[in-house]
Amino acid sequence: MEPEMRAFLLRIVNTMLIIIFWLLINATIGIMLEWGVVYGHLSIGNIIFYTWLLASLVLAIWGIRQIWKKPLNLS
Repeated sequence: MEPEMRAFLLRIVNTMLIIIFWLLINATIGIMLEWGVVYGHLSIGNIIFYTWLLASLVLAIWGIRQIWKKPLNLS
């Protein structure tokens, strides 16, 4: 496989892994622990979860931008 194609596909795989990992963590915390569900009023768990959700989304987007900002490594 050509080095340019390999580097490009590696970027795509890394981006997909970040997105899938982010979704799995937040779905597990939000749905299985029920911190993402508001039952009548906000609880401390809801506030912690939604704060975490926004902070982790910003970090995931930052990480993806860092992956795509670098020039292709052709080594």
